Amino acid sequence: MKIQKFEVHVDGQTSRNIVILSGTSLSGTVFVNVSHPLKIQSISLYVTGKAKCKFDRRSDNDKREFTAKETYINYKLYLFGGSQTPAQVLEAGDHVYPFLIPLDSYAELPSSFEGRKGYVRYTLQGQIARPWKSDETILLPFTVINHLDLNMFPDAVMPIMQYRRQEITGCCCSEGEIIVQMKVNKSGFVPGEPIILEMDINNKSESPVQAWSVELIQDVTYTGFSNSLFSSGNPKYKTKSEVYPLYVNQSLAVDKGQHQVYTRAIPVPSLPPSYLKGCNIIDIQYTLTFRISTGWNKISVDNRIIIGSIPLRTVSPEMTQPIPTAPEIQNYPPPTGNPDFWLTSPYPDAPPAYSECVSGPVRLEGGEEDEEENNVMPNANWTPAYPVYDYTSQTNQVNQAQPSAPPAYDEIQFSNIR
Repeated sequence: MKIQKFEVHVDGQTSRNIVILSGTSLSGTVFVNVSHPLKIQSISLYVTGKAKCKFDRRSDNDKREFTAKETYINYKLYLFGGSQTPAQVLEAGDHVYPFLIPLDSYAELPSSFEGRKGYVRYTLQGQIARPWKSDETILLPFTVINHLDLNMFPDAVMPIMQYRRQEITGCCCSEGEIIVQMKVNKSGFVPGEPIILEMDINNKSESPVQAWSVELIQDVTYTGFSNSLFSSGNPKYKTKSEVYPLYVNQSLAVDKGQHQVYTRAIPVPSLPPSYLKGCNIIDIQYTLTFRISTGWNKISVDNRIIIGSIPLRTVSPEMTQPIPTAPEIQNYPPPTGNPDFWLTSPYPDAPPAYSECVSGPVRLEGGEEDEEENNVMPNANWTPAYPVYDYTSQTNQVNQAQPSAPPAYDEIQFSNIR
């Protein structure tokens, strides 16, 4: 084989985790080594950025498919030759081609995301085209980070405090009540930062609390367009939401008549930021859920939180009583305790590291050409990486919860999303 080596290197990056900030440039070098003079049509780089989603909706006996696509980047750069120029001879030896792709010239690029029904994905493809020969290609996926600054959200610094009072019923009569209080030190967090929670369970019933749990849930909403030509008067655009438990911590029972208070620190794993700004067909929200099970009775307290990529720099305000949003939400005087609970995490001095998403790797989609021996896909199984900050010292100050394993995304056939 005359082509001995064909590599694409991005400045300051590894081939495993290439992370680019939205609004910056992509630069590096292409390295080619040939053992003998070789006739080449072109050596090029092709950068793509796109979002896709696909899902089904059922109504009565009808099953309809909805799809959507957005293109953010479609850029090709020729480093040697061109598509319309005559083939040229590449002499034997090493050849190095620097490149600079100005991603800042594009509109706001959404952060990378890989989900069960869709994705936002960026790839850098190097290609050597030869006359009457199969192309030699190498495909490098990379992560784009569109920063979400928590300091731009006034509510992110606000603590969360909810009370719920629920009557517990048996087979034929009331068995008392359970009063639940959930406190969260604030509403906005970054990956690596601990979510400090305090759960107060006052079991005034005759039934034991069999189990309780705290969950961090990712709620993804996909928007798609019907592939049907006739919508029967119904809107052609539909949405579909799916929830993924990212973190589940279960604890022991609370016996009847007992009053117990638990404090937990849930470290936020590597995740894409909330909202996925810049993408119009995928939206991401995060929810903290506190669940209690007492036989036939279920109690659930849900709170939206914001996951950003730039942490807060301010201190939380004094705690105020919450305004009820439903009849079962009651106002109680805030409990006395350590006021430091309501302080935000200290702003980390060190810059963030980039860690692979907690959801795990996905297999990149590709056609039959990806399986040919002349094509190189070093990251066929790939995971986007997000900024993760070091809050180890604060997390160790409280009882750190041990989560269950997140769902395995690698069982999903992402190649079916075309």
